[in-house]
Amino acid sequence: MANGNYLGALTVPSGIASGNMTETQTDLMATPIGHVAETTFNSLTVAMLLTAKGAFIDGFAYFGHGHVFANVMTANLVLSAVSCVHGDWPRAARLLLPVASYFAGALIGTMLKSLTQKWVTGNPQAFAIGIAITILIGIGWLPAGFSSAAIVSIISFGNAVRSFFFLRVEAWDYASTMPTGNLRQFGEATFRSLSGKDNPKSKRQAMVFGFITVSFFLGALAGGVATNILHNRAVWVAALFLLAVLVRGLFARSSTVPRVRSFSAPYDLLRLR
Repeated sequence: MANGNYLGALTVPSGIASGNMTETQTDLMATPIGHVAETTFNSLTVAMLLTAKGAFIDGFAYFGHGHVFANVMTANLVLSAVSCVHGDWPRAARLLLPVASYFAGALIGTMLKSLTQKWVTGNPQAFAIGIAITILIGIGWLPAGFSSAAIVSIISFGNAVRSFFFLRVEAWDYASTMPTGNLRQFGEATFRSLSGKDNPKSKRQAMVFGFITVSFFLGALAGGVATNILHNRAVWVAALFLLAVLVRGLFARSSTVPRVRSFSAPYDLLRLR
């Protein structure tokens, strides 16, 4: 069957044929066979690795490159405003540079995601991870005296682009580069689970975002420690996080596609989430 044919053309279980489909099953029915495996990158394991990597990079930028953040732009904006109040205009400008880079990355990321969905025959998320790993390896080879502003700006740009390919964990939207929205969802889900409203789903959501929040803290801690020891080469540790994401996604991909092509029920796919 050619890539692009839809699961709706396959013989499906009677429960699905009768219209009694869950939201997840409906998504699978509307997904091209060649793209079903992209959902393997929406797992909790991948989200934890990406969040820890994002925080690790912030620890790297803060401790190794002038107390600036590469991901958490809220902190850069606040610190830039504080510098303006103190009349420290050079530092204010230095803090705004990664903000501008992140904004540019967001623009390019939107365009690239649209293009890769149309033209990349494989998995665009794996493509984005591969590029990010290459950038981090290159940064790790830069000498100690290389411009900190340039290093942080390149990382901020790349993180913004990459983040557009990883916007969901299981059934929920999340951010792999900053913790605020994740922490809000953690609090909301915890309240709902304790109050008994939408209990099973809320308990799972609270657990997912609890793990993601802890991953961010541990990633930032590891980033600070590694940077003090390895300096610029600490980014290679972040590249290992991304390599683990790539292996996790591609390993799951190889076991997912045959199940779809053998006309198995979508229930088998749900176990990979």
